[in-house]
Amino acid sequence: MKRILVLILSIATIICFGYSLGALGVTVLRSPQWGRVFLWLFLGIVCSTLAIKFWQDYTRELEAENKNAK
Repeated sequence: MKRILVLILSIATIICFGYSLGALGVTVLRSPQWGRVFLWLFLGIVCSTLAIKFWQDYTRELEAENKNAK
């Protein structure tokens, strides 16, 4: 279950950073929308941090299972 959650959060990270870059392009070319840029950037950072945290938990569980199996 944690692997699927990490996958979804990783995809969400890419999407959020992509929207942030898109909002930055709109800000540069048209009207300033810094709120959207920073919102998507913040959401991307949150998703990536959660993905890393869940992946570390998952690898710790695997290491514990491997130690118990030996």
